[in-house]
Amino acid sequence: MNWMDRFLPPAWSASDEALEALTDRGEECDPGSVGLETTIIEGLWEKVRGLYRSGAHPGIQFCLRREGEVVLNLS
Repeated sequence: MNWMDRFLPPAWSASDEALEALTDRGEECDPGSVGLETTIIEGLWEKVRGLYRSGAHPGIQFCLRREGEVVLNLS
């Protein structure tokens, strides 16, 4: 047994539909208005979702601001 397996719960995989049902989205600006590409923001959120799917955290809230504007606000 890997030493991390003793501390982290077994990984599980929620379907995209299940994660969408659990996800709450707050007010966000257009990423382009603060010099970011939408694909970068989508990739970042996918990484956060992967962390949730790992089972290491029962819930995650993530807020990204740029130039004082909320670009990503999800939980």
